[in-house]
Amino acid sequence: MSLFKKLFAVVIAITLWTTLVPGSVFAQGIGLGGDGFTRQLWTGTDWRAGLWKLDNNLNPVLTIPYGPFPQWEPIGIAVNQANNNSYVLWRNTNGSISLWIVDPNLNYVTSQGYGPFAGWIIKGIAWGPGGLRIYWRFYDGTLGIWTLDGNTLAATNSKPYGPFFGFVPGPLPSY
Repeated sequence: MSLFKKLFAVVIAITLWTTLVPGSVFAQGIGLGGDGFTRQLWTGTDWRAGLWKLDNNLNPVLTIPYGPFPQWEPIGIAVNQANNNSYVLWRNTNGSISLWIVDPNLNYVTSQGYGPFAGWIIKGIAWGPGGLRIYWRFYDGTLGIWTLDGNTLAATNSKPYGPFFGFVPGPLPSY
């Protein structure tokens, strides 16, 4: 089967899936690698994750499903522009998190877990020149930012900010 036929089949399958089963999947985040490929995270309503690798024209060249894993929700993705590894952030219903490293072709490499921490809920993940960051929100509106080592996923620093009257860091909880 030619590459065109494979991509066409993927597009048809996704169109049918999202048309026949409304609300079954939603885009959760994207990241751009130094190789020019975009990595995208999809979250299913059963909390499975779909990782996509998109070319420069935003055509899917690779799709990898993960899960569903009971009680674990994929909530964010970030991409290391230096080595093109992606970081997938998962939240457990008990408040703990799991942070995964996946290689440039979206294959699982390793993971690290943290928490739960009473009163804190993980809200997001980012990659930039300073490395990997995750951020948490405390029940009173305080924002906590952690820096992590991009290779070992070890926490290297953290700092709280706020709370500040009238401001809430990040989106409101969905549950």
